[in-house]
Amino acid sequence: MRHVTFDFAHQDVPSLAEIIAMVATHPAVPKHRRAGIASSLSKLAAWIGQDASTIPFVALVIEAKIATVRPDVVGVSAKRLKNARSDIRFVLDLLGGSSRYHAPFTPEAQRLWDLLQGKYERCSLSRLLRYLSARAIDPAEVDEGVSAGFLDALRREGRLRIKPETFHQSAMRAWNRAVRRYPAWPQVTLTVPTYRTRASLPWSAFPPSLEHAVDRFLASGEAVESLFDGPSHRPLKPRTKTTQKNHIRRAASALVAARVPRLELSGLSSLSKPSRFRLALERIIEDRKGKIGGYVMGLAWTLVKMARYGGELTSDEVTEVNDLYRRLSTRRRGETPSVDRDQEALSLLDDPRRLDALLTLPSRTAERVLKAKLKFRAAALEIQRACALEIWFCAPLRISNLATLRLDQHFHRVTIDGREHWMIRIPAEEVKNGEALEFLLTKAAVNLLKIYVSEYRPALVTGPTPWVFPGRQDGHKQIDALRKQMERFVNDATGIGFHPHLIRKITAKIYLDADPGGIEIVRRCLGHRDVRTTLSVYTQPQIRAAQLKYLNALESRKLSALRQGFEP
Repeated sequence: MRHVTFDFAHQDVPSLAEIIAMVATHPAVPKHRRAGIASSLSKLAAWIGQDASTIPFVALVIEAKIATVRPDVVGVSAKRLKNARSDIRFVLDLLGGSSRYHAPFTPEAQRLWDLLQGKYERCSLSRLLRYLSARAIDPAEVDEGVSAGFLDALRREGRLRIKPETFHQSAMRAWNRAVRRYPAWPQVTLTVPTYRTRASLPWSAFPPSLEHAVDRFLASGEAVESLFDGPSHRPLKPRTKTTQKNHIRRAASALVAARVPRLELSGLSSLSKPSRFRLALERIIEDRKGKIGGYVMGLAWTLVKMARYGGELTSDEVTEVNDLYRRLSTRRRGETPSVDRDQEALSLLDDPRRLDALLTLPSRTAERVLKAKLKFRAAALEIQRACALEIWFCAPLRISNLATLRLDQHFHRVTIDGREHWMIRIPAEEVKNGEALEFLLTKAAVNLLKIYVSEYRPALVTGPTPWVFPGRQDGHKQIDALRKQMERFVNDATGIGFHPHLIRKITAKIYLDADPGGIEIVRRCLGHRDVRTTLSVYTQPQIRAAQLKYLNALESRKLSALRQGFEP
C-alpha cells in the first residue's frame, strides 16, 4: 500500500519504484535486459536525489528529470547516461508513462474552479488547485505555509518549460486577484514573492532632506539659453521628472552600496560633487558588468545637471564633473560597436520580400484569427498587436503615445475633399518635444480598429475603459509590456531586429525611397521641430535613393551618347 502522496498526480498513477518492481517480471521486457533497465530506473532516482516512490511515472515528469542529468555532475560516462536514457524511454513506450496524471479536483477545489473566468485565472490557478486536491488540503486552510509547500512541489516536479518561481509568483497574483473578485473565494491574501534584486533603495532609506532637495531641483525645470534674455528655465515634463528622480535615487543607492553613510546623503552636493559622482558611476557600471549604455549615460547627465545648476558646487568642482562626464562619454564611444544596428535593420528591408512581410503582417494576422473564428484572450491579443502595427504604419508614434491612445480623446472624424477620414490627434502637452501631432488613418487601419474594439477588446477588459490598448485593472497597457509584445510580434515574422523607435525610421525609409527629396514631408510626419533632427538621423535611406537615381541618370546619359555614335 502506497504511503506517499504525490504533489499533483492522480493516486492511480504508479510511482517509479513500482515500475522498477514491475520491470523485473514484465513479460514484454526481455530477460537479458531486465537487470540493466531496473538499474537505469534506480539510477535516475539516485541521480536526481529523490526517492523513487515519490516520483510519479509520467512521461512529461520523467523526461524532464532525465533531461537535467549531466554525466560530469553525477560521475558517469556519457555512454552510460545515453544507455540509461534509452532504457528509460523503452519503459515509457512500453508502459505508456500513464495518461492519467493530474489528481481530480476535490469538491471544494471544483467549487473554486467553477468561479474562475478567463484563461489567465485558470492557467495560473489550475496547478495550485490540483496540488490542494492531491494533498487533500481544504482551500479554506491555504496560508503562507501551503504557498511555500506549493513552490517546493513545483521544484520537485521539475517539468520542462516551467520555471517554478515564476509559476508560483503568477499563481499567488491570480489567487489574490480571485480574493478581490469573488466573495465566495477564501479571503486569505498571500504574499507574492519577488526574485529581482532591487538596485535602488526607497527614498525612506535616506534623510528626508535629500528627497526634498531633489524635488526642489526638479521643480525648477531645465536650464536653456534664450537668444535675447540669456539663461532661463523651462518646466520639465512629468515623465522626465520621474526618470531623473529615479536616476538620482539609483545614484544614492550606489553610494550606500559603496559604504557611504546614509546620513551623509542629505543634499544635492552629497551626490554630485566630483568624488561622489565618480564613486556612484563606478559602482553602477560595476553592477552592470562594466557596460556603459544609454541608461548609465542618462543617469550621469542627470548628475551633471545637478552639479551645474544645483547651486551647491564651486566652479572648479563643476569643471571637474564636466571633465569626468566627457571621459565617461569617450570611454563609451570606444566600447560602442561602429555598426549602426538600426541601419542594419533598414538594410534588411531593402529586400522587397522582407518589407512585404512586414507591411502585410497586420492583415495576415487578422485574416488568420478571423478565419479561425477564435474569440478567447490569446486571439484578442493577436488582433491587438496587429491593430497596433497597422496604426503605427499610419502614425509613427513614440511607444509612450501609442500605449496611451484613448478612443474618447485621440480619434476624430474629418472631411477632406468631401470624403470622410479618421484621424489621430495628439495634443502638444502629450508629445515629447511639445509639437502637436496629426495622422490620417488608412481604411485598412480603421476597419481593423473597429473589429478589434467591437469584437476582441472586450475579452481584455473587465469593464468600460477608454484605452485602445488596455492593461491590468483597466488602465492602459504598460509601455514596457507593449514594447516587448510588439518586438516579439514583428521579429518573429521578419527577423529584422525590430524595436518600437525603429518604426519611425521605417516610415521615413518607405517615403524617402519613393521620394528622396521629401525630407520636409518626413519631418512633418515624424513631428520634428527642426529639419536638422530629421537630416541627422533619418537621411541615409534618402542618400541611398538619391544615389540610385543619380546612377540611373548617369547610365541613361551614357547609353544615349553611345546610341548616337559619339566620337571625339
